[in-house]
Amino acid sequence: MLVGIYFAIVWAISHWLTAWHDWDWEVFDRLKPAPTALPSQIALVDLEYNDKAEVPQHRKVLSSFLNLAAAQHPTAIILDIPFGRCQATPCSAAMDTSRTSLIRAVDRAESVRTNGVGKVGVFANVGDIALDSEALPGGTAPDLDPVIYSHFTAYGHTATKFVHESNDSGDLYYYPCYAAYPPLFDGRMVADVWALVDVALHRDANSVAQTCDQDVRVAVRYGPVIPERAPNRYHISASAPFPRKADFYGKYVIVGVPAFDRNDRISSRSGPEILAWIVDDELASGQLGHTTIAAPGKALVFIVPFFSAVVVLAFVACFLFLKRLPLGAARPILPLVSALLATCIGFSAFIAFEVWYLLGLHQIQPQVALVSLAMAVAGTLCGVRGWQIERDTIDAIDDTAPPESYDYDVFLSYAHKELDWVDENVYRPLRKAGLNVFFDRSSIRIGTAWQDRIALSIRYSRFVVAIYSEAYFSRPYCRYEIKRAHRKWVNAGEESRCVFPIMRGHVQIPEAVDDIQARSIDDDPDLVEHVIADIVARLKGPAVKPHVGAPS
Repeated sequence: MLVGIYFAIVWAISHWLTAWHDWDWEVFDRLKPAPTALPSQIALVDLEYNDKAEVPQHRKVLSSFLNLAAAQHPTAIILDIPFGRCQATPCSAAMDTSRTSLIRAVDRAESVRTNGVGKVGVFANVGDIALDSEALPGGTAPDLDPVIYSHFTAYGHTATKFVHESNDSGDLYYYPCYAAYPPLFDGRMVADVWALVDVALHRDANSVAQTCDQDVRVAVRYGPVIPERAPNRYHISASAPFPRKADFYGKYVIVGVPAFDRNDRISSRSGPEILAWIVDDELASGQLGHTTIAAPGKALVFIVPFFSAVVVLAFVACFLFLKRLPLGAARPILPLVSALLATCIGFSAFIAFEVWYLLGLHQIQPQVALVSLAMAVAGTLCGVRGWQIERDTIDAIDDTAPPESYDYDVFLSYAHKELDWVDENVYRPLRKAGLNVFFDRSSIRIGTAWQDRIALSIRYSRFVVAIYSEAYFSRPYCRYEIKRAHRKWVNAGEESRCVFPIMRGHVQIPEAVDDIQARSIDDDPDLVEHVIADIVARLKGPAVKPHVGAPS
């Protein structure tokens, strides 16, 4: 029944997949706080772009900028600007001239060696990509100029349609979607924005992938909107093709047109800003830069029950181990403690798995929240099962052999009316002999909780000393205690002599328990001393013979 409840709960909670994505994103927020400002090694350059009809002039401005920027030896220049074909056939002389000028500037920039070891890479955006009705790449490729793009180190799209901003926190996350239409121009595939950053930072042309998965979030930590007058943000135009006092040495320079590259319905950041934050994320985070939060897949079907099974096995181990310890008054909460320990062990194993997954595959996979909640459910149900086992142990008629360890040496059973006499003549001598005694001084016992406590205490006590009196057998809780003690005596065997009745006077013993031989302290004034000596001797070892006169 508990297994069925587990699968029903997990099946129910697994249907809120959007919530699990959001919770996983919160986990990543804790792992990787958002930056507050772009670092000095990234420069953002805004191209003043007033009219698309003046494309030749804009390209000349860009050509002048590339010539001057390359002379300062930047690490890479990323142009977040698409370069289309001519709008008229044949191309106007101005378009031909501007294209030739831009190509020369790109070639000249890429021929400059940075730090004497590598060339400046120039990378470009291919613009937006066409999608079909299934939100997958389709349609036709953008109308781009193959002559220009053949001169770039690499190119890719930086479409902001795959970047989404949380309405609650303002955080951004990115759905990777790669252009999967046929290779453009010179056989190279179109890289997505992440692959473009990979190529720009690591010069790895194999970073380009061909897939589209809007169920996966690239876990980039985007910073805030970059102010217009930020220290590392510059502006160029026809009148000023190169920013004054700019120093691009060793930097990643991102050039874009924010005025035409912002979709306020999707994000408050423009395309160049998003690209700048991705570069910053990769530079600052190293391996964490490519962390993704994946949608549930086939692996989740195995991982959820696997870690739940880890919790179950840990519970069994903890429960059986703790059950053998002298827990005393804490024994009733044994199932709860075992369940908590097992859940902690399961979470530790899952955290270790996630760390391995994060460092090895750079993913938070699969859903952290869903697996964690499944483990919590498993731990809770294990606690319920442990409680059932303890109840069955208390109520069982055919108990197993006595446990190997005990919470108490002696359980003292008496009527509360005899409290003063028992305390003076039995309890104190037992304690003086160094024995651990369960001595319940409470006279009010309500409900079933006390029955559980008494039953467990009798079971986990090595001996039971019962003070028979007229009042004793008239009290319901005393009759309950001696019946539990009698069961313990029967299951342990008569030779165990684990129950010592001590009578005050000569009372009528109920038939249910009269097979346990009892003697009266009126007949043997030293009876208590004999019982204590017998208990102490038998606790020291089975070879010691009991004292003469002790009840058997």
